[in-house]
Amino acid sequence: MQKYTQGGSFSKYLQENIVTISDGTVNGDVYGSYTETGTATGNTVTISGGTVYKNVYGGYAKNSKGTAVENTVTISGGTIENVYGGGNDTTFSGAGVVTGNKVTISDGTVNHDVGGGLASSKDATENTVTISGGTVKGNVYGSKSKDGSATGNTVNLIGFGGTLEDAVTNNPNKPSIAGTVYGGYSDNGTVSGNQLNVYGTGTKAGNIANFDTMNFFAPASATESMLSATD
Repeated sequence: MQKYTQGGSFSKYLQENIVTISDGTVNGDVYGSYTETGTATGNTVTISGGTVYKNVYGGYAKNSKGTAVENTVTISGGTIENVYGGGNDTTFSGAGVVTGNKVTISDGTVNHDVGGGLASSKDATENTVTISGGTVKGNVYGSKSKDGSATGNTVNLIGFGGTLEDAVTNNPNKPSIAGTVYGGYSDNGTVSGNQLNVYGTGTKAGNIANFDTMNFFAPASATESMLSATD
């Protein structure tokens, strides 16, 4: 059992680290990279099995001017508490944004929340969450910020028979999300320009909120609802 797992830490620029988990138990957090002094960019976490008892971050910048940019988390199995593509947990006035991060889930269980980006005081913009299977027991956020803006984010929900470019073809799964799917969420900042894309049928979510644009792409053979709100 491990307290935490990380691909790289504490250097000024943490780029292109890779963490892969297929089995076993991690008692703490998993980071593609973790920095207290710089920028986390282009890092990847892939999980196909096992259990992570805390959070998974593609890249994470704490107590610094750093940014979390274009990090990726891919989940195809296992059980995890929370999943975020990129995070910045700092109130420092010069802190950077959380942008361009991606989370993709095709199977497995997330016991709480999923977010493309998570920020404390700065903006979380242009992050993407794609869910084509598995179970999320909490909320889904394109991005979430306490005091910054949550803008320009995308959430893709791919149900049975759905196809999204080269990522998913004729999906056999029906994702289940217990909480609300938010395009963006902020306690004190601007929330705008977020987009929801729904493909295929049979996806369930507690509710949906904070989207300016919603697109629905139904397969020709659709015989059930594309998206059902259960709350």
